[in-house]
Amino acid sequence: MKRLITFISTLFLLSSIASAGNLFDHRLLEVEANLPVNLSNNYFSIKDIFFTGDGIITIDLKDMANTLPKSGFGLIAEVSPDVGINLNFNKFKVGAIVGVDLYGNIGLGKGIIDFLGNGNELNKDIEAEASFNLDLFAYAKVPVDLKIRRLSLNFSPSLFFPVVHGALESAKATVTNDESGKFSVNVNGVAAMYGICDISKFFTDSGVAFNPQDLLTILTDAFSNKNFGFDMEGGIGWGYTKAFNVSVNYRFPIFPGRLNYKTSVGYEFNYEATAATISSAQPETTSTPMSTSVCEYVINRPLKLNITAVFDPFHSRNFTLTGMAGFAVRHPFSSNIEEVDFYPEYNFGVRLSLANIITVNVNTSYIDQIYEHKAGLAFNIRLAEVRAGISVQSSSFITSFQATGIGAYLTVFAGL
Repeated sequence: MKRLITFISTLFLLSSIASAGNLFDHRLLEVEANLPVNLSNNYFSIKDIFFTGDGIITIDLKDMANTLPKSGFGLIAEVSPDVGINLNFNKFKVGAIVGVDLYGNIGLGKGIIDFLGNGNELNKDIEAEASFNLDLFAYAKVPVDLKIRRLSLNFSPSLFFPVVHGALESAKATVTNDESGKFSVNVNGVAAMYGICDISKFFTDSGVAFNPQDLLTILTDAFSNKNFGFDMEGGIGWGYTKAFNVSVNYRFPIFPGRLNYKTSVGYEFNYEATAATISSAQPETTSTPMSTSVCEYVINRPLKLNITAVFDPFHSRNFTLTGMAGFAVRHPFSSNIEEVDFYPEYNFGVRLSLANIITVNVNTSYIDQIYEHKAGLAFNIRLAEVRAGISVQSSSFITSFQATGIGAYLTVFAGL
């Protein structure tokens, strides 16, 4: 009898919480802070780095040469913190958010890894190229959400500042081993960094020197030089039924941001020897001094377009399935066609929630060229809400299941 009473009481409590779910749906006025971090590669796993026993990372070059894909070794880092304030009504929401987007990737061609792991054949050159890309944007946006019966609209006009863009203009390594016994290595590259100011002045003989007082001057100059760009992101959705909603989401550049200074540096390495001179031969190195020139480099944030479908079979938002498919273009409309990078994106997720008080999310995705498998947990007591999650990831789909990268996020809301 006691068990029956307990069971009925539990059902009544859960029913009461569910019926009062709207109490926890949103805060009228809230502030938010969000910090997502991602770091991944396509070979070294978390186990290889943190659980080696003796604290030493062993690099098996032969295994790397036989395991890595044709694209070679890749490393991606991404950090996107933001803070904001939101005003939420039942069918209308508006906010203001400022944040930073930092994205960087490094690639090492397969050829040089093949040489280090397996050597090379006589009279056959081994060539490999390297790649590097770095983008840092600061932005401010005003998100607006509207709901008119089955129609939902959201748009976020965004003002962004490109702070830094870095790239390897050229980077190539050539290894030759001919039948006469001659062995030669040539490595050369030119790196360029574009900025809203002359970044070379921050590099000294003793390292990097930056005076925080210069930040205000830099920002003032950026406004006066009209370095900022403008883009629009948002979406339009339609609820076909109470259980099924489809939306089209986008981010389109309106006009690009500008970087006014280009800093370049070059390097070349040459080594040539025979079997008789390999121990005494000396390499020759040449470096081009860092130089800065005035330029006008235009850049946009990535263009994005996708279709998202949400299935809510119980019309309660306590259990939903989400699917997204689309594409993105990094450096859209760049004058350098080699920098334009087109890639697909997708996301599939499951959300379980108890009246929006405790929520669990699980999803798998390919976004910003990172394959990610993520689990998250949220606690909401109306006055405050905390969302946190962790993921395993990689720049390669196969190694993403081997945890060759890790990601985490933390989001905090507080308000009334």
